[in-house]
Amino acid sequence: MFRLTDDLINREFFKPKFVDRLHLCSNCYSSFINYRETCPKCGSGDLVTENLIHHFVCAYVGPEHDFHSGDYLVCPKCNRMLRHIGVDYDKPSLVYTCRNCLNTFQEPNMEAFCFSCQKHNPVETLIDKQIYSFELTPIGEETALHGFGKEIKEELDLPGFITFTTFNIFLKYEIERAKNNNRLSSAGSLILSLADADRHKLGVGYSKLVTEIADFMKNATTSTDILSFINNNTFLIISPDSEPARLHNVLENIRQSLLKLLLSSLPNIHINLIIKAIPISGYKSHNEIIGELIML
Repeated sequence: MFRLTDDLINREFFKPKFVDRLHLCSNCYSSFINYRETCPKCGSGDLVTENLIHHFVCAYVGPEHDFHSGDYLVCPKCNRMLRHIGVDYDKPSLVYTCRNCLNTFQEPNMEAFCFSCQKHNPVETLIDKQIYSFELTPIGEETALHGFGKEIKEELDLPGFITFTTFNIFLKYEIERAKNNNRLSSAGSLILSLADADRHKLGVGYSKLVTEIADFMKNATTSTDILSFINNNTFLIISPDSEPARLHNVLENIRQSLLKLLLSSLPNIHINLIIKAIPISGYKSHNEIIGELIML
């Protein structure tokens, strides 16, 4: 489960929000554990504790039971009565006694006993795990509604197109450029929208259709434009140092040309191509920009 959620965060389907931190058993990953002190000699948890007493006058230090004399505290070394804590004596620390082996010590071992698998874990071997609540990102919402795209599964290799992960890196870079240098760049999308019935008619020909659109886009854009394909129906583009109006005109020309070609080659299939072009500003995150581009 942890590996799955970590993978979805890395692929930016989930936006995590910190909730808590857990320590888990190193054997079974259970959080049902009990922290306890144990004897460093025999490992037993059957311990009793009492105060150490330090007598100021003679500097004797010993467990409190050594000083008990009826209702009074009397130093076993010099036989003087201890009356006032902080004046005659203090209690600097605790001393432990193991009931199993009678060992006396001041520093017990700490362990975490797992109730699920019965393992005795040294605390330094526990697995430290952060727990999050999750919110779907725009790309996560789109994927939940329409399934994983071919690019995300890395099953469809389009020449001239980069992976969505790499596309996000370029988008973040352009956002930082907009923040620091006041440079205007644009991002856009072309979404291939088909009715389910038409998609079914195409069958395996759908991949050929996507490839043909990808080739047309690659040839109709400049070498500095950055292209990606996600969710099996959405082409993304970053156009550095370009205004949204220019990118919109480029995408509109692509859309019109494609519709003419597809109308003649696929007369019985109703194809809708939706384009968007927006500025890349320093005020929006890459997830917000992607969300605007992929939402119908």
